[in-house]
Amino acid sequence: MNRLASPHLPRLARVTLAALALSFALSACDDGGTKVGDTLPSVVVSDQSLLTPRAVVVDSVATPVDGWIVIHEDDGSGAFGDVIGYAPVAAGTSVDVGVTLDRDAVNGETLYAMLHIDGGEIGTYEFPGSDVPATTASGDIIAPAFEVLDGGAGPVVPSVTVVDQAVSPANSVVVAQVVSDGPGFIVIHEDDGSGSFGAVIGHAAVVSGANLDVRVTLERDASNGETLYAMLHTDAGTVGTYEFPGPDGPVMDGSGAVIAPPFVVTVAAPVTNAVEVANQGADPIDHVVVAKVTADVDGFIVIHEDDGSGSFGAVIGYSAVSAGTTSDVAVDLDRQVVQGETLYAMLHIDAGTAGTYEFPGPDAPATDAAGEVVVEPFVVSVVEKVEVSDKGLLLPLDPLDQVTVDTVVAQSPAFIVIHESSAPDVIGDVIGYAPVPAGRSTDVVVMLDRDVVAGETLWAMLHLDEGEPGVYEFPGVDVPAKDAAGDVIVEPFEVQIATP
Repeated sequence: MNRLASPHLPRLARVTLAALALSFALSACDDGGTKVGDTLPSVVVSDQSLLTPRAVVVDSVATPVDGWIVIHEDDGSGAFGDVIGYAPVAAGTSVDVGVTLDRDAVNGETLYAMLHIDGGEIGTYEFPGSDVPATTASGDIIAPAFEVLDGGAGPVVPSVTVVDQAVSPANSVVVAQVVSDGPGFIVIHEDDGSGSFGAVIGHAAVVSGANLDVRVTLERDASNGETLYAMLHTDAGTVGTYEFPGPDGPVMDGSGAVIAPPFVVTVAAPVTNAVEVANQGADPIDHVVVAKVTADVDGFIVIHEDDGSGSFGAVIGYSAVSAGTTSDVAVDLDRQVVQGETLYAMLHIDAGTAGTYEFPGPDAPATDAAGEVVVEPFVVSVVEKVEVSDKGLLLPLDPLDQVTVDTVVAQSPAFIVIHESSAPDVIGDVIGYAPVPAGRSTDVVVMLDRDVVAGETLWAMLHLDEGEPGVYEFPGVDVPAKDAAGDVIVEPFEVQIATP
């Protein structure tokens, strides 16, 4: 069996070697399975001596999506069998992932660390079901084998391993590993101002043996940059009740020193819910873009129309956003925008079924620090345009005195007008027109005053309807429409007639 590290190396050395091997594998691989960003799915695990028979450690797990590291036992034939434990892993690379088993490991047995995706309800392990094993590009399941030993019959050596960490929420810290000789508590002390441990601000019970990733809820929020201490205490009084001052005193190491390693916590500044959106031209006409959305949790940016009184009304579109800051959020609307109307971009939380917009329902509007709904108004305009393709292969038996304009977008009722060419690349007289309503129209048929001529270039031009509604008055008040740069909105196209 190939191994990346010896089980006799110290834990830190084994993790470092595993991380180096994973880094090399990722840099050397150019396909290697599903890829999102720079993350390729992989698992690195070493043979290991267990400090407790129900806890194993997987050196590193890389996954492009949220998933699970699942421990399978051997089926007796050298392949993976039943599941005996699992733990969630976030998208990206996780190191030193602890997994609690459903049963005691057997000295010398082979287990398998298999990567599964979280394909169903997020955070719920569903296999058999939607949380299927991840595979490489060649379709191979990612499940390296490793051997476990019971750690021998020697005495348990109490220890605490904790690392500097970013905390979220601010009143919660994680201790990477606690080894206790009998039931006990891991106790978080604040600094007393002189570089030593002071008052207790949180504790959590631990069992005899190795405890991995022990989360401790604090009595207060941690301060950015402060030093805390993770101290091991016994559970010598009422079992499960922390009694200190009292019988549950600190545990000492072999030299008589209290086991209480320090660590530094980093507290990120709280995310302030916010929306930034600019007045804009809607192109396409049922599509808007929100410049920036900042959310403290996953949610939705929701577009509301005006209710007629200068406030937000019915929902006409939404798009999901992740916690953090998202730029240029595109939202498709249920209807076309109206020239000059005011819309509202509102942030909603995703409090119900993840990824499903439920409002009215649990996905209520988000609020800012002052308790106000996070919403910004913006004005939309219609981007006027004409789209027309060359008209080829018109048969002589087809109507030769009509053409079809593929798309017309107008801010208000208008006319699509067909001009002939008076010279190459020169717009000439009008030979046909058709009215179009405000908004987007497709496949607009225009009747002409004459039959088309093979190979000629015609021009589809948008004219305003500025005079009597529905009556084309040009020359006169129904002048050509212009874009934001002041150019006439017109598209040329060539007509071809097929030989019968």
